[in-house]
Amino acid sequence: MGHPAYHPGAVTLPRRLLLFVALPLAVGVASYGLWRENVPWLGVHRPPWPHAPAMLRDHFADAAWAFAVGGLVASLWREGPRAMRLGWYAAGLAVCVAVELLQYAHVFPGAFDALDLAVQVMAFVVGVMAAGGVERWTSAHAVA
Repeated sequence: MGHPAYHPGAVTLPRRLLLFVALPLAVGVASYGLWRENVPWLGVHRPPWPHAPAMLRDHFADAAWAFAVGGLVASLWREGPRAMRLGWYAAGLAVCVAVELLQYAHVFPGAFDALDLAVQVMAFVVGVMAAGGVERWTSAHAVA
């Protein structure tokens, strides 16, 4: 028995995109202004929480965007065949990894950080599982 495309109480695609893509991106962007002193679009300013823990200040925005990429892919391919879903998940994860590696190669702006890479991989997986539903990974009834 597969998952119905819609049932009362189901989270619709627009809601999934809002919850698992737009919201994490907005929170990630806001985190720059809250925790960092030099933000390209704000310039140098005094952040409200300048002494935030390094894990938040340095990695939260990376986690938020990787979560959003995972949420996007899982939301769009939630009902597809398992092989297709896994292919799209791999492509989304490859984008997250490539952005960080391109920073290492100085092709993409930013500074490579191995911890950023690890955080992004973990956040991507959490985004996929949250938006796609854990049952899609664990259920014997998942669409093959």
